[in-house]
Amino acid sequence: MTFRVTLRHPGLPDLRLDCGSDTPITEAALAAGWRLHVACERGGCGACRAVLQSGRLAYSEPVSEGRRQGAQGECFELLCRALARSDLELQTVRPWAPLTPAPLSARLAAQPAAAKGSAPG
Repeated sequence: MTFRVTLRHPGLPDLRLDCGSDTPITEAALAAGWRLHVACERGGCGACRAVLQSGRLAYSEPVSEGRRQGAQGECFELLCRALARSDLELQTVRPWAPLTPAPLSARLAAQPAAAKGSAPG
């Protein structure tokens, strides 16, 4: 099943994603060409926190409950493990950015020598 996920962040236009019920929200964003702020991608660091404004979600695997709690008692959701169970609206703590491809030099450096067409010396 696919749900509509709407992400909000002050100063940015809303980001709307189609998210399968078995796909973490951060992965759905990558597939749509957007990079959400993540670090550990295991639900342990809290870098991907967002406040659930409406809808229901579940977690693909356990997450750090300590990272879900804010200093003023607010409850955050961790988008790297969050699975949509309905259409969602979330306010992200950190902004997102368009996914940009690595420069050609970085892509070439990542290729094995044989793939670059280098001849034996």
